[in-house]
Amino acid sequence: MTSSFSEKELNEPTKIDLSVSIASWNTKDYLRDCLTSLFFHTKKIKFEVIVVDNASKDGSAEMVKEEFPQVKLIVNKENLGFSGAHNISSRIAEGKYFLILNSDTFINENSFAKMVEFLEENSKVAACAPQMLNPDLTIQPNRFHLLTPFEAFLSITNLYNYNWDYKYLEFDGNYDVEMLGGACIMIQHSVFTKIGGFDEKFLIYNEEHDLAIRIRKTGLRLHYFPLAKVCHHVGGSTKKKDSMEMMIQAYRSNMHYYKKNFSPPTFLILKTTYFFIFMAMFIRNFIYQFLFTNDRKDYIQKNRSILQTFK
Repeated sequence: MTSSFSEKELNEPTKIDLSVSIASWNTKDYLRDCLTSLFFHTKKIKFEVIVVDNASKDGSAEMVKEEFPQVKLIVNKENLGFSGAHNISSRIAEGKYFLILNSDTFINENSFAKMVEFLEENSKVAACAPQMLNPDLTIQPNRFHLLTPFEAFLSITNLYNYNWDYKYLEFDGNYDVEMLGGACIMIQHSVFTKIGGFDEKFLIYNEEHDLAIRIRKTGLRLHYFPLAKVCHHVGGSTKKKDSMEMMIQAYRSNMHYYKKNFSPPTFLILKTTYFFIFMAMFIRNFIYQFLFTNDRKDYIQKNRSILQTFK
């Protein structure tokens, strides 16, 4: 496939090699470790770090101001989500390459310089991702293939076994992939800008799937680059979210992705399945509340926002 980008667009000169973009929401301790490791281990490249704080209440923004004055800090008055935060960061980023990095990650080596060097040598690769490790340095599964309609159905019905993703992994391989996990992606900044950045209707989940589809349409490639390694506390950046809020956001993101990237009949099947699965769960929980507790009204009130989401 031919690229829709000219050589000039892909090789525009810039004084900064890399802009590191970190979206943070109530992850102060993880964020501190992330920034500490980043500044300690990143060598041989010119880089800037941009932290976009999504209205944290744990003192994250104050910590960055006091301990990392070299960081460009943007403090949002409300939580604009993963996509919105990184799009804001991209608009002020000056680097040739743009690193989308979770606040719950850290590095033990000069990983980002290796990724910059790889992209410099491979201009037809739009973006690459490192090998992700657990904090104990064991290899962390990472999804490299796009979600199919059947896999979406299995996921909704809780039948999808995420260990199946292992079959797509060659942990020490160095190869092109369909998509890259969102915890750490380095992309040519000009490409990210030209395709319009992240779709901000994805507050959380599926934004990297959608980004991969739009990148691949340009004719450029996505690459897994295991010579660079990044450690990741899985769920560290989302575990403080309210479970009800997470359910609503996941549903909205899933529906937007299915509608945008699957056929209308497939979207209707998945939406209907989602609805019946949720209603079965809601009724089951309500019966439990009715038989064994006295907080039935409270249960309905708490779930009212979810019920309204399915309208």
